[in-house]
Amino acid sequence: MSSERLGRCLWVTTFGAAMLSACGDGEPSEADEAEGTPLEEACEHHALGPFIEVTATPSGALGGIPDVSAEHTSVQVTLPGAAGAPASGYVGFAVSVPGTYGFFLTENVPLSAAMSFGGDITVTPLSVDGACDAVVAGYWMYLPVGTVVLQLGPTEASSVALVHERLP
Repeated sequence: MSSERLGRCLWVTTFGAAMLSACGDGEPSEADEAEGTPLEEACEHHALGPFIEVTATPSGALGGIPDVSAEHTSVQVTLPGAAGAPASGYVGFAVSVPGTYGFFLTENVPLSAAMSFGGDITVTPLSVDGACDAVVAGYWMYLPVGTVVLQLGPTEASSVALVHERLP
């Protein structure tokens, strides 16, 4: 992004924020207080749920991978693995709105992603230090519309919970 374009984006963002703040009385509304940062939301859902359980598949083939797209949900994923070998598994994530998504995990488990029709997706670690005890690792990625295949592992952990949040 050019410095001129970046400057315009920052000006529009600053001006828009100033205009929005002028509309209210300065007091946060219940709606404002109900929504926290994506990391705060992930901490809340890992602690309070709702929860669903899935078992990842040992293969990334779309035929039977479980879906982990449920919003505002801590998805408890059991990872397949042979005795004495690292566990690793695949789950699917359906994207209906393109954008940047954060994935917040309860274990330090490697995460990689690819589109179901092929093509790797760049996954970037996200700092989660000190957010809460439940979130140990975080990743962010830009996702287009479609089904994304997520690989969790290889890891020594036999399970991991994940919460996804759309990032601003």
